[in-house]
Amino acid sequence: MQMQKQQGVGLIEVSVALFILIIAVLGFVGLQVRAIEASQDAIFKTQAIQLMQSLSESMRVNNTAKASYVTDINSYLSSISKPTASINCNKNLCTPAQLSVFESYAIARQASIQGVQLGVATCPGIATSTVSLEKRLCIFAVWKNTELSVSAGALNYSNCMPSSGDSAGIYVSSSNCLMMESY
Repeated sequence: MQMQKQQGVGLIEVSVALFILIIAVLGFVGLQVRAIEASQDAIFKTQAIQLMQSLSESMRVNNTAKASYVTDINSYLSSISKPTASINCNKNLCTPAQLSVFESYAIARQASIQGVQLGVATCPGIATSTVSLEKRLCIFAVWKNTELSVSAGALNYSNCMPSSGDSAGIYVSSSNCLMMESY
């Protein structure tokens, strides 16, 4: 008679063990998903840093056209049909302004292909009376759900960080962006 009382207990034990195993596997899957997201974010950051460094070095080398880079990069950002350089400076001798257009569009195009937006603005706290060659510029790179916009010729980077107030210069917590200063 005691044998009949034990019938089905093994099935319950196996069911409980499977339930615990399923919970453990789901936890592992959740960790994997988070690890993949972190890896993708690291890739975006690495690409953004490389693009911003390239732009910063171009502005340093071609310092006489420094102000043109701001206009050129931001015009690529604000245009629906992406502009192109009118002359290829790899094959032709270019003026500083033409080189600015060529390099800006090449870098902005590469950023767009990689899913990154670039924008350039005068860094917060720089007096408007400062000579343009001496102005410190801030290069912004954003990706995923963060957007840059241009209004009235000025870069709006408020989705990345506020430009005024107590939180000026502090990244917005939910943003996907980086800022690099260029001298």
